[in-house]
Amino acid sequence: MTKSDKKTPKVAPEIELLAALVRRYPLDWYIVYCNPRCERRAFRGLMDKGIFAWLPEQDVERKQPKTKRKFTVRMPIFTRYVFVGLDSLQRQSFGDVRLCDGVEGFVKSEETGEPVAIRADKLWPLFSNLYASAKVKPGTRFKIGENLEITAGVFAGFDLKVTEVDDERSIVNGEVDIFGRATAVTVSVDDVKIPA
Repeated sequence: MTKSDKKTPKVAPEIELLAALVRRYPLDWYIVYCNPRCERRAFRGLMDKGIFAWLPEQDVERKQPKTKRKFTVRMPIFTRYVFVGLDSLQRQSFGDVRLCDGVEGFVKSEETGEPVAIRADKLWPLFSNLYASAKVKPGTRFKIGENLEITAGVFAGFDLKVTEVDDERSIVNGEVDIFGRATAVTVSVDDVKIPA
């Protein structure tokens, strides 16, 4: 493999756009809960209404059952969730978001019942970690059911419960508790460690 054949992580245009918009406009950020398998529909509906939305996605490798041919698909990182930036200067409201196709509602506070606001600076680690490169550490073994700490990437700082270990590709599949529910994730063996 030559240097030109190696894949280098690139920042997606939507991330650059998002970064530019957050710096220029004071957006109030919230998390929208979508109908099952409707993340893209909700994202398109929100953007069509002029509401800024962000759907973080990652490439996931799949294998065709009959031919065993491998292919890559884009999948949402947070199943059933989309980030929404409301512009109060344009009088965008929660009602505008709820009327979009595919949107079920907002992630709400248990105490007040109001949608939970997220500060933009709290989203930056997610944006910056999204396209972090992973190094492969061959020969690392973890057990199914084991709890690990994710040290790098999008989910850095989260605890991972191992559901599958793929030694051939040096990846670990597991579940992370995000927004009060288990979310399936795939991380490199280089990006996890056994907690102290």
